[in-house]
Amino acid sequence: MDHTPLPAPHIALALGNFHYPQHNLLPVAALTSNLALDIENAWPDPAQSGQVDHMTLLYTSPTGSVHEVPVPLPGPLHFPLRVWLPYKYLHEDGVSKVAFKVRNHAGVTYESDPVAFTIDLRVPNHDQAGTKPVVDDEVGFPGVTRDYLLRHCNSVKFLVEQYPGQTAGDRVGLCLGGPNEPVLSDVLVTRADRDIIIRLDAEYFLELADGVHLAYYKLFSRAGKVGPNSKGTFVRIDLGPRD
Repeated sequence: MDHTPLPAPHIALALGNFHYPQHNLLPVAALTSNLALDIENAWPDPAQSGQVDHMTLLYTSPTGSVHEVPVPLPGPLHFPLRVWLPYKYLHEDGVSKVAFKVRNHAGVTYESDPVAFTIDLRVPNHDQAGTKPVVDDEVGFPGVTRDYLLRHCNSVKFLVEQYPGQTAGDRVGLCLGGPNEPVLSDVLVTRADRDIIIRLDAEYFLELADGVHLAYYKLFSRAGKVGPNSKGTFVRIDLGPRD
């Protein structure tokens, strides 16, 4: 075997690392199908037409178990080369590693460096409904009026209290209306020890009919796990005729 390691495979769907500690975090949407791995650099003398190289993916689970996945590679091979780690290996929470070794058609074997990736199946707030968003008393009655918006920079402030397990990289999305409404505005959680403020611009209230509406929020992990709707706060809208 050639002892000069090849570069590690690239995980195409992994989220950018930024300043988060979760290296190559996989979004939950990527956990239901085979995981694409890109081999960006060719090994010496890759298979051409009529030749076959033999690759083995080396998967190490978060608990340290090693699994070998054979991948035959008939030529001609073109790089970057995409191979697939079966999705059955994408169910363990924690940090895994994947590398590959390849025996080319001439019988020479090469091995790559490993790359780590993270699976985070955590649901924010331990999968419990969050506390209701906090608003000014005036928002409940007399409500969001044109005068209120003028006095509050044409927006309404909603405070989401710090929740158990709050993690930088989570997102908080605010909704108005029924239980299945889309998120109107969301904010990134940057601190684990602070309440979160969401400001909803006047345009959103102008698009809704006058009357009482329910405001609630949804919590999303950075990987995309979403918890249940929070408890709700009633918001009254009294903006009169729209132009």
